[in-house]
Amino acid sequence: MVPFWSFMNPRERGGSGCAPPTLLRRTIKALLVGAALAAPAGARADLNLVPGMTPAQASAASDTQQIYNYFSAQTNLTPDQQALFDTARELVQTSNEQQGSGPTAFSLGLTVRGLRNALQWVAAEELGTPGTMATKTTSGQLSSVAARLTALKFGVTGFNVNMSDSGFGLPDGRTLALAPGGHPQGGGAGADDTGNAFSKLGGFINGSLGFGSQSPSAEEDAFDYGNDNLTVGLDYRLTDRFVYGAAFGYTYYQANFNSSQSVADGSVKSDAYTGSVYAMYDLDPFSVDGIVSYGTNSFDIVRHIKYPSNNPAVAPTNETALGSPGAHHVALSVGGGYGGHRRQLSYTANAHINYMHLGIDGYTEQNAHQFNLQLDSQSVTSLTTTVGGQLAYALSEPFGVVVPEIMAYWYHQFKNDRRDVVARYVANPLPNNFLSAPTNSPTRDYASLGTGVSADFRGGIQAFAHFQTLLGIRHISSYLFTAGVRYEF
Repeated sequence: MVPFWSFMNPRERGGSGCAPPTLLRRTIKALLVGAALAAPAGARADLNLVPGMTPAQASAASDTQQIYNYFSAQTNLTPDQQALFDTARELVQTSNEQQGSGPTAFSLGLTVRGLRNALQWVAAEELGTPGTMATKTTSGQLSSVAARLTALKFGVTGFNVNMSDSGFGLPDGRTLALAPGGHPQGGGAGADDTGNAFSKLGGFINGSLGFGSQSPSAEEDAFDYGNDNLTVGLDYRLTDRFVYGAAFGYTYYQANFNSSQSVADGSVKSDAYTGSVYAMYDLDPFSVDGIVSYGTNSFDIVRHIKYPSNNPAVAPTNETALGSPGAHHVALSVGGGYGGHRRQLSYTANAHINYMHLGIDGYTEQNAHQFNLQLDSQSVTSLTTTVGGQLAYALSEPFGVVVPEIMAYWYHQFKNDRRDVVARYVANPLPNNFLSAPTNSPTRDYASLGTGVSADFRGGIQAFAHFQTLLGIRHISSYLFTAGVRYEF
């Protein structure tokens, strides 16, 4: 019996052999061609083998390779599926050309670095920025209300009591008014001259301007950001030791991705509204306080996908994806402080535990055709401790009292761990095929330093301005300028 393989190469039997029957030859040829068509055209080269990729680029490479392998064997693709396949084919065949294996007709003609950049454009790493922004929004509102509580500890706004018999002597012979707990008033000129009454109702308006940047990392793109915050509130002194109040805040936040430092550009904008209730109990010289906040965020996300082509037969890519997810956040801060004075010098030390939970809704991008992504919901939880304090020194002036201040705080982050932002192409039917972009790991310990000045004018009006910066957070530079007006009713 003649072995089957002998028909493939009759010369292997040591003679001229006989040619296989025509039907058998055609059958074998058909089987070989069918096998070639069934195998992915890029099987001899793999997009996952591109050297030097970041985690986000590697996820995009794996996702693209799977899409290409799957769609290569499909027929009757929708227009968006066909466009997604064409995109995957361009990237895969670019890798083929670099590795010298597989089809290259649709290669983009890019270098290895250019291919990594193209994968960066299709990755989803910038979609973790809304979580960062919303966290800062919540922290900003807590800080604004906390500043009000600090002011109350110093005795401003609604706590004015002139205790001239135990006041601090000022250069002009007047006395610095004290709060009921014995702390420096920070502005004796606005105190009640009758010496036996204090305002029970107080109000405040705080505004802040923040700005900063994030440097590029293996996980996230570089961006510059700015935010505007306005908080208004009222509080009521129920007894001489207990005060409670409510505040409402609005924050606008914008981050612009810096393509000069990393590949991607685009922007994320956020409008956030936050309501808070707060209370403080003065134990003289100690005090305890708490803040509870709830708010909502709405985002406008612009994500660009654009990379060149050096192949005249393949057009460059330039699409813009638009997303508008919503979010909600809750926050809680509980702690206490100690305050004292030595003549015109006032000091406070405090410690707080701060909890924040943020949920960002899942959403589907629009406008980018085959590049539109469907994103899963995101969840961010932060638990920090804050320990620090501030010093203030009262200076008497003809118009009132001016109080320069310095402050320093140390933070420890227990949670807010690194997380993955998960997204899928809308046109991709594969259920387990997705893009996964990790965020930066959190900085566990960092600090803030600040300085400012407060002034208490005659008539019960106080004003302040503070500048604060964060130190020790990896990849982040952050600066905050805050100013406010407080009024005693």
